[in-house]
Amino acid sequence: MRYSLLATTFIRLSGCNLRCTWCDTPYAQELSSGKRTSIERILEEVRRRGIELVCITGGEPLFQNGTHELINALVDSGFVVDLETNGSMDISGIKRSEASIMISMDVKLPSSGEGESFLMENIDNLLEYDQLKFIIKDAVDMDSAFRFLEEHLPPCNVILTPVDNSGGDMLAEELIRRSRMNNPDSPLSNVLSRTRVMIQTHKVIWDPRRKGV
Repeated sequence: MRYSLLATTFIRLSGCNLRCTWCDTPYAQELSSGKRTSIERILEEVRRRGIELVCITGGEPLFQNGTHELINALVDSGFVVDLETNGSMDISGIKRSEASIMISMDVKLPSSGEGESFLMENIDNLLEYDQLKFIIKDAVDMDSAFRFLEEHLPPCNVILTPVDNSGGDMLAEELIRRSRMNNPDSPLSNVLSRTRVMIQTHKVIWDPRRKGV
């Protein structure tokens, strides 16, 4: 299931249990920052837009009790769901009997100030079409990310993203260097072959401070 660079309807839920130092959506951190809306009203808006792929983001979507119900309602209505989560909340309760729900999960690194927040049990619930994301600010973050990959060998795709969209070239070069240094027959080599560098495209197309994109 690959949906990169396709038109997407975004549903942003308010409230987050973390406070990352470089958070780019601080306006969504508090539950009170959003407005109460029914799931049926959300479905009406999603149907009106007519786009197959729906991304549920935040804040932290799993911080809200109704998110599982929303996911199920979207899938039952024929949509494909991309759930963006910060890695600190349990995903085992998400029922995935078919490839209609992709989980895009962060692993917070030291520069975020939330480097100990990842719930390790989540690794066992990731599938091959999910993705694990690392937001990287400096060399310490980079070393932490590659150490995590070596220790846990996630089964899914991996994304490395520079925190402010600068330095992507150095990040790509470091990924290439480490891939070449690694034993091609090792389990880590397989993980690195599924790892790519990606910038936050919406911050290039629009003003990075703009809401609703």
